[in-house]
Amino acid sequence: MVNSKPRPESTTVLQQLYAFARGRTLDPLTACVQAARHGEAVTTVSFGPRTVWLVFDPDAVHTVLVEHPERLGRGTRGAKVLRRTLGLSTLTAEGDEWRWRRRIAQPSFRQADLASADAVIREVAEATAQHLLAATGPLDVFHHTSDLALTVVCRVLFGDDLGADRAIVHDSLTRILGDYLALTTSPLPMPDRWPLPRATRYRKARAELTGVLERLVARRRARGDAAPHDLLQVLLTAERPEKCPLHAADLDAEGVTMLLAGHETTASALAWALGLLARHPDVRRRALDELRTVLGDRPVTTADLASLPYLDAVTKETFRLYPPAWVLSRSANVELVVGGVTIPKGAFLFVPIHAIHRHPKYWDDPEGFDPQRWLDGRGEAARKAGVYLPFGMGQRRCVGEHLANLEARIALATLLRRVSLALVPGQELIPEASVTLRPKGGLWMRASPVSGPTGS
Repeated sequence: MVNSKPRPESTTVLQQLYAFARGRTLDPLTACVQAARHGEAVTTVSFGPRTVWLVFDPDAVHTVLVEHPERLGRGTRGAKVLRRTLGLSTLTAEGDEWRWRRRIAQPSFRQADLASADAVIREVAEATAQHLLAATGPLDVFHHTSDLALTVVCRVLFGDDLGADRAIVHDSLTRILGDYLALTTSPLPMPDRWPLPRATRYRKARAELTGVLERLVARRRARGDAAPHDLLQVLLTAERPEKCPLHAADLDAEGVTMLLAGHETTASALAWALGLLARHPDVRRRALDELRTVLGDRPVTTADLASLPYLDAVTKETFRLYPPAWVLSRSANVELVVGGVTIPKGAFLFVPIHAIHRHPKYWDDPEGFDPQRWLDGRGEAARKAGVYLPFGMGQRRCVGEHLANLEARIALATLLRRVSLALVPGQELIPEASVTLRPKGGLWMRASPVSGPTGS
C-alpha cells in the first residue's frame, strides 16, 4: 500500500550534524503543524536516513494508542534516551514491567486520596504570589511556577519540601530538559553516552537527582513515626513481582520520574495560562469576575471547582494550545496498517498532540485562545471526537492527570486573585519542545497587586 503524500521536506544527515554541532535542533513543533496542513491521516517525514510516520486522524490515533498495545512498543530514539536517563519506571517501562509499576503508583493519584491536596496547593500558591509581588522589576514567571509545582509535588507525593535540594532539582531538570531534544535528534548513535559536553552535562544532572532522592528517602526512614500514605511510602513498602522490596534502582527511577513529570506538567501549564491571560485581558477579567462572584473573600477549595466553569475552560484551552505531552511516540513491533497506510516493522510512529490540537480540520480558530469553545459545546465535541488528548489516551494515559488538573486550577485561581501580571515589551509566547513544552527563554513579566476583593 502506498503511503500518504505529499511528504514534508526532509533534512540531510549533514544538516543534522551541523545543527547538532552548533547546539541547534530542528523545530519539530513547526514541522508537525506544517505536516498536518497537508490533510493526510498519516504522513511521513524524513530526518536523514530515518523516516517517521506522523499520525493525525483520530481513528488512526486510536489505533496507535489504544488498540493492540502489544503490537506497538516504545523503542524510539527519544524513549531509549529517556529510559537510559530515568531508568525503568512507570514512564519508561513496557509490557509486564510497566503493568506492575503502574499498579503500584495508581492508588496514590486517586481523586479521593488527593482531596486534601488543595490546602497544600493553595498555601504554596499564596507564597508564590508574595514572591512575585516582592519583585521590583521583570521576573521569569516560569521559574516561579516551576518552584511552585515542585514544592507541591514534593509535599503531596513525598511528604517533604526538599529544602536546599530544591535548587539542585531545578538546575538538574533544566539541564536534562534543555539537552533532551538535541540528544534524541542527533545523527550520532547513543549520543547521551559519548564524552561530549552536552552528554556530560546530561549525565551529571541525572547523578545529582539521584543524590536528592537518596537524601529524601533517608529522611523518611529516619523519622520512624507513622508515615503518611503518600507515593513515597507506597514505594518504600511495595513489592516487586518476585515478592521482594523495590530495589534501590526502582526507588530512584520512580522518584526522579515523578519529580520530572509530576511538576513539569503543572509548571508549564501555569506559566502558559498566565502568559495567555496577560495577552487577553478580557478573558482574564471574566475569569477574575467569576472567582469574585463565587468565592467572595474566601479561599478556593476543591469543592468550588464545579462552580467555576470559566476557570475550567481557561485551563482546558491552555492545555489545548500547550499540551504537556506534546508528542507520543511508538515503535512498530510488527507490520501493521494505520489509517490505511502500511507501517513496516521497526518503524517509528509519532502522535503529535500539539499539532492535532491546532489542526484546522478539527478546530475553528485553531491558533486562537478561545476558552468559550469549552462552554458552548465546540470543545466537548472535539474531545468526544478524540482530538483533545493533553494527557494521552489508552492504558498509558498520564497517571497524574487528576493531580495536574487540580493543581492547575487551584493555583491559577489563587494567583489570579492576588497578582496582576503583564508581559514585558517584546515577550512572545514561544514554546520549546523537550519532554514537555517549556516557554523558550523563560516567560518575563511584571507583577502588581490586584485591587478589589482578595486583593490590595
